[in-house]
Amino acid sequence: MKKVLMFTHHLSGGGAEKAMCIIAAWFARHPEKDIEASVMVVYDDVGKRMELEKQGVRVYVTKARSKNDDPVVVKGINVLRKIRELKKKKKELAVDTCLSFLPGSDIINVLSDIGERRVVSVRSRESEFVHSVWKKLYVKTAYKRSDLITAVSDAVNRDVVGFFGEDPGRVVTIPNIIYPPAPEDHECGDSGFLSFAQGKRLVICVGRLSPEKGHRTLLGAFAKVLGDIKDAGLVLVGDGPVRKDIEGYVRTLGIADRVYFAGYSTRPAQYLLRSEIFVLPSDVEGMPNALLEAIACGLPSVSTDCGVREIIFPSMAEEKVTGVVEGTYGLLTPVGDEEALACGIKRLLEDAPLRDRYRALGEKCLAPYSEEAVMDKWTSVL
Repeated sequence: MKKVLMFTHHLSGGGAEKAMCIIAAWFARHPEKDIEASVMVVYDDVGKRMELEKQGVRVYVTKARSKNDDPVVVKGINVLRKIRELKKKKKELAVDTCLSFLPGSDIINVLSDIGERRVVSVRSRESEFVHSVWKKLYVKTAYKRSDLITAVSDAVNRDVVGFFGEDPGRVVTIPNIIYPPAPEDHECGDSGFLSFAQGKRLVICVGRLSPEKGHRTLLGAFAKVLGDIKDAGLVLVGDGPVRKDIEGYVRTLGIADRVYFAGYSTRPAQYLLRSEIFVLPSDVEGMPNALLEAIACGLPSVSTDCGVREIIFPSMAEEKVTGVVEGTYGLLTPVGDEEALACGIKRLLEDAPLRDRYRALGEKCLAPYSEEAVMDKWTSVL
């Protein structure tokens, strides 16, 4: 039996952490695949850890960890300690492969080498976040010292090859699994949301409230939509560092009574299932789980051209999106174009046949993201 150790900093928080937990739990349920997957993290999430352990996944937590306000020297020392701890755990478990998620974890993985196979999972177009020579250097180091790189989308694959100069033969695209909504998601326990939703046609966005997610563009566009569609309501599911700024901008636009902040939710489908259309306003995305989960909930979507073409319009050859583009599985607009996004939202709300067409195509759109298709790829790689 092959022994695989999966490493990242957290058990919960984003798409990478969710994907890691899903993969580890799947292998625990499928011993016939002859892969024993365990997990090691830096920061403990007791609830999530217990959930994984109940599914048969062994979870280890490092002793070394840093706080946000720790001096740079302390953070550097803790990185060295994490490398030492991971190396020790690899030896203890006689690991055949160590799979890491996210750049900070990738560098620790490759520098704790004991001769095992090292695989790094790239979750976003890292070129968009490399703002210094040093950041590019440590990302490139992680890639160069790995044995294989998995990319969460074809766009991320092209970024790894084109921007970081990796050999295409060392990069494999493996997307995330997208599941249909669970039975419990058809029940909603958020009474504030249920009250807000009454009499409104709901537009929803699910995503962390951080600058690259484009919420200010969405809010400006939605204010324009309200000029023509008086009964529209906007639901924002997620939390993050710019929440106060976003709340202030909502008040400045004078639309506070038409926007509902649901906060972070482990069950976004309970909001998606009660909405009419989904909007993804991001500046950049690797693989937008929220968009695919919205499609799984039957929502037609409009998205900025933030890295979603292979989902929304896989056959599109043009280099640049202008205005509102009718894709195979949803509408596309340019990144940061408030006017175009407003037009896309209005078009979906006003065109019932178009909404119905996108709903009908949802199953076909999601076929590459089924559990069977994705786990076949992970089994082959690991």
